[in-house]
Amino acid sequence: MMMESDESTAVLILRGMLQQEEKCYKVHDYFRDLQSSLCCGRAATAQNPVDADAREQIVTWLFSIMDACKYPKDVVSVIMSCLDRFVATPDGQQILLDRCQYQLAALSALYTCVKIHCPEAMSPDLIAKLSHGIYTAEDVEAMERRMLGVLDFRVNPPISMDFVRIYLDTIASTSFSFDERAQNLILELAEFQTNWYVMDYDLAASSKASHVAVASLLNAIESILEYTDNGRELSQLIHDELVSRCGVDIDETSLTRLKQTLYISIPEQSIDRKSTRLN
Repeated sequence: MMMESDESTAVLILRGMLQQEEKCYKVHDYFRDLQSSLCCGRAATAQNPVDADAREQIVTWLFSIMDACKYPKDVVSVIMSCLDRFVATPDGQQILLDRCQYQLAALSALYTCVKIHCPEAMSPDLIAKLSHGIYTAEDVEAMERRMLGVLDFRVNPPISMDFVRIYLDTIASTSFSFDERAQNLILELAEFQTNWYVMDYDLAASSKASHVAVASLLNAIESILEYTDNGRELSQLIHDELVSRCGVDIDETSLTRLKQTLYISIPEQSIDRKSTRLN
C-alpha cells in the first residue's frame, strides 16, 4: 500500500500534470481555425489541405511504426501532441496547407520523440527512408529545429495513459486493491481507449487527456466488474474516490458521454471478466 508521503507526492505530481495540460501543453482546434482563416482570406489558399482523415492516417501509420519497432504505443500520444501543438501555431499552420510538409513534420516529430521517449533512437537517415526517398535526413533535421523552436522544446506532455496510471495508483492505495492480472487488464483496456482518443481528431480537440483517462479507467474497471455481485456499487465508490482524491473536474453529463464514446473502442474478445479478481 502507498505510504502517506508517497500519496502526497502523487497528488503533487498530478496537480503539476493538470497545470501543464491547461497551459503549455494545451491543444487548440486548429482545423476550425484553419477553415476560418481560409474563409476570411487570412491564409494562402490550398488545393488539398490537411484534414482530420489525413491526420488519422498519420496516427495509424505511427502505431504501425511503434509495433514494428517494439516501442511503447504511448509514444504516439506524445508525437501527436507535439505535431498538433506545432500546426496550431501561426508558423505551423502553414504546414496544414501542404500535405507533403505535414508528412515531413510528422516524420520530424517521430524522430524527436523517439529519441527522448524510447530505449533506442532512430537515425535521421532511417527516418528519411521511411518517406521512401521523398525527404532527406537534412529535411528531417531542419523541420525538427523549426518545430522545437516553435514549441520552445516542450516535448514531455502529460498524456492520457500517464493520468490513467497515477489515478489507478491513487485508488489502489486506499481500500481498493487489484491483483496483478486485474491491474494489467485495466491498463490494457484503458490503452485501447486512449489510442482511440489520439486517433480521433474531434475527440482529441474537444477532450482533455485527464478527462479521457478518467473515462477510460472507469470503463475498464466497470468492464471487469460487470459479473461481480456488487460491481455497480464498487464502480461508484471508485468514481467517488477519483473525484475526492484526484480532483476530477468533469461534470457527470460530459463524463457519461465521454465514457460512451470511448467504450466502443474496446474489443469484446479482450475482456476476460470472469477470471479477473478484485480484492
